[in-house]
Amino acid sequence: MGLYPDPVVRRLQWARWIRSVAQGIGVVDVALYLNALHWSAVAIGGVLAASAVMGAVLIAAVGPLSDRFGRRPFLLAYDGLVVAGIFALLAFPVPPVITAALVVTGLGRGQNGSAGPFTPAEQAWMASRVPGRERGMVFSANNAVAFFGMGVGAILAGAPHWWAARLAGPERFLPVFALVGLCSLVVWIILWATPEVRVTRRPQAAEGVRREENRRLGRLALTTGLNGFAQGFTGPLISYWFATRYHASTAAVGLTLAASFFATGLAAFGAGRLTGRFGSVRVVAVLQAASGLLVVLLPWMPTLAAAAALNAVRAALVRGGQGARAAVSTSLTRDERRGLALSVNALAFRTSSAAGPPIAGALWEAGWAEAPFAVTAVLQLAGAWLYWRWFRQQEPRAAQPLEEVPSS
Repeated sequence: MGLYPDPVVRRLQWARWIRSVAQGIGVVDVALYLNALHWSAVAIGGVLAASAVMGAVLIAAVGPLSDRFGRRPFLLAYDGLVVAGIFALLAFPVPPVITAALVVTGLGRGQNGSAGPFTPAEQAWMASRVPGRERGMVFSANNAVAFFGMGVGAILAGAPHWWAARLAGPERFLPVFALVGLCSLVVWIILWATPEVRVTRRPQAAEGVRREENRRLGRLALTTGLNGFAQGFTGPLISYWFATRYHASTAAVGLTLAASFFATGLAAFGAGRLTGRFGSVRVVAVLQAASGLLVVLLPWMPTLAAAAALNAVRAALVRGGQGARAAVSTSLTRDERRGLALSVNALAFRTSSAAGPPIAGALWEAGWAEAPFAVTAVLQLAGAWLYWRWFRQQEPRAAQPLEEVPSS
C-alpha cells in the first residue's frame, strides 16, 4: 500500500507529505519558541486555541463552497496563506505579528499534513478520484505518508539545539520557520500544476434522503467532537509537557515526537490493511478505545524514554485510524454533499479541540498534571463506543460515478 496510481491522487499525496514535514517542525518548535519568548503555558494554549477557532470559522464554509466551486482554489489559498504568515513572522517577530501568523496558519497544532481548515476540500478532491470500497485503504495510506513526513519534520525541529552556540535565544528557531515557508511554497507550486476535474450536480434529492443524511452528520459531529476534545487536552501542548516534566532539550523533544509520528505512520499503514478485512468503522473504534486505555498511564512514566515510548504507541493508535475515519465520513452522504460531510467532521474536531489547550495549560500550572490525561481517556472511550454503535452499518462502498466535466 503506497502512492495511489491515479496521477491527481499521487500529487495530493506528495503535497501532503511535504506539508507534513513543515507541520512536524511546527508542532515541536512553536510551543518551544513561545516558551523561549517567556510566554506562559496559558498564553501558549490560548494562541493555539485561537488558531483552532479561526480554523473552525473557515471549515464551516470551505466544505459546502468547495462542493459548488471546486476543491483546488481552496487548497491554493491555504498554502498561500501559510507562505505569507511565515514571511510575516520572520520579518516582524513581535507578539502581535507572531500571534496573527500562528492563528492564520495553524502552525503548531500538528494537523497531520492536512490543509488545515481547508482539509474538507483536500479530502473531497481525493475521494472523487477513488472508489468507495478503496477509500479506507487509500486514506489510511495518505495518513501514513503524512505522519512519516511529520516524523522527518520533528527531527529537523531539533536543529535549533545544534546551532544554539552561534544563534542563541528565540532567534535560533527562525531558520527552521523559514524552512516551513519554503515547504509551503513547494506545495503551492505542486497544486498549481495539478488539474481538477469537476463533477456535475444531481437534481435535488427527496427530503427523506436529506433528513437521513443530516441525522448521520449530527451523529458524526458528536462522536468526532468527543475525540477532538480529548486530543485537545494532550496533543498541542505535549512538547511543552515533555520539556517541563522531564527537562528535555529541544532536540530530545523533537526525537520524542518523531518517534510517535513514525509509529503513527506504521499504524496507519496497518489500519489501511485492516479496513479491508474488518471494515473502517471497527478499526477506528478499536484503535481509539485502545489509545484511551493507554493515555491515562502517560503521566506516571518515570523517565523520558518510558514516556516517549508509551506516547508513541498511544498516539499511533488514535491517529492511525484517521484515514479510515475520513473514509467513513465520505460514505455518509451523496457525492455532491461530500464536502459538507467532511466539513462537519473537521469542524466538530477543531471546535472541540480548541477548548483543550487552555484548560490543560491551566491544570498543569495549578499542579494537576495528571488531570488532562484522565479526561482524554474518558472522552476517547465514550467516543469510540458511540462511533461503533452508530456507524457500523455505514461502511464505505463503491459510489455511483457522476458525469465529470472539466472545471472552468
